[in-house]
Amino acid sequence: MPTAEFKAAGDRVDYTPAAAVDAGQVVVLNNRMCVVAVNDIAADDLGAAYAEGIFKLPKESVAFVPGDDVFWDQDAEVATAAEGAYFGKAVPIPGSGDPDSAAAAADDYVYAKLLAGLEADYATTTGTGTPPE
Repeated sequence: MPTAEFKAAGDRVDYTPAAAVDAGQVVVLNNRMCVVAVNDIAADDLGAAYAEGIFKLPKESVAFVPGDDVFWDQDAEVATAAEGAYFGKAVPIPGSGDPDSAAAAADDYVYAKLLAGLEADYATTTGTGTPPE
């Protein structure tokens, strides 16, 4: 018998919200994992949320370059550079053809790869470059 049994592709997860959510709304699960609602989901109804993908997010006034950690401030409903639940990594602007394209501090948005369930770089979350022993 195999030790791992395939259950789903992993790009979406089932989600039943306590309060209604809108399509495209970032949802923070267990105060640490972000997913994005696929469609409008009524309270207490089973729906689906993206656990992977590239999303255009409103952001605070901070610059991002590809590879930077992106967090989600659930209260302010914006991407941040250091506070909130981990969303994923900043990516180049889709369609730009420039792998170094970035979101300037004055831009209203950042493009980010959703990495649901993964942790941010250790140095980003702790402020130190080495984990404790």
